[in-house]
Amino acid sequence: MKSTLALWVIVISISCNSVKVSSSQSVVELMKQHYGEDVQYQYNTNKTYLLCWKSRTSTFQQPGNGLDFGIIDVRLNKLVYQETKYNATIKWLNDSTVQASSRPGVHSIDPEVNKAMHSYEINVSTLKKR
Repeated sequence: MKSTLALWVIVISISCNSVKVSSSQSVVELMKQHYGEDVQYQYNTNKTYLLCWKSRTSTFQQPGNGLDFGIIDVRLNKLVYQETKYNATIKWLNDSTVQASSRPGVHSIDPEVNKAMHSYEINVSTLKKR
């Protein structure tokens, strides 16, 4: 009886681990489908969201380095946010907030507009910018 119970525990733990692997693989495949093979990515610390980005170098037709980035909800296995910025960087501030910073080529006479062009935060739960 004890050996049968131990066998069931082993079978269940192995099947749970294989589900996690396939889920992780599908998130990586989703990311590569949207951004190509040379995409970079980083999970938040509790691995519920995945921030992915791809940098494009400057060309004559499109001056300024481009940054395509997106946020994938790992639980839904879905791309929930995407955007393109120029001369930009992207990073996690905490588990629920991503910061996008850029260096715009044109400045406004309004300091508040300039501040918003340089940096903003995205709440990954609500997908609202601030």
